[in-house]
Amino acid sequence: MFDMFEMWRKNMLFSLGAVVYTVEKTGEIIDDFIKKGAETLEKREELFRDIRDKVKKEGGKFEKKVEEQVAKAIEKLDIPTKKDIDDLKKKLDIIAKKMKVD
Repeated sequence: MFDMFEMWRKNMLFSLGAVVYTVEKTGEIIDDFIKKGAETLEKREELFRDIRDKVKKEGGKFEKKVEEQVAKAIEKLDIPTKKDIDDLKKKLDIIAKKMKVD
């Protein structure tokens, strides 16, 4: 015969089992997200460190290349450098002294 109490008890146990299963799976999913997030954060930090180190390493090379290119451009344009102007000043000073003494 149909037992209403037994059906209610099984229904409650099934519901309780579903809740426990849901909580367990939710915990697993959250743990998985946390793990993936931590891995992603570690990878991001590692990538950042790698890029920073490469920039430091290559920065000197880049700066040197830029200086070389600027020097070539100045030479091609025949623009006097600070050294050229300083040399001319020294020569003018020498000439000015000779003119006063003579």
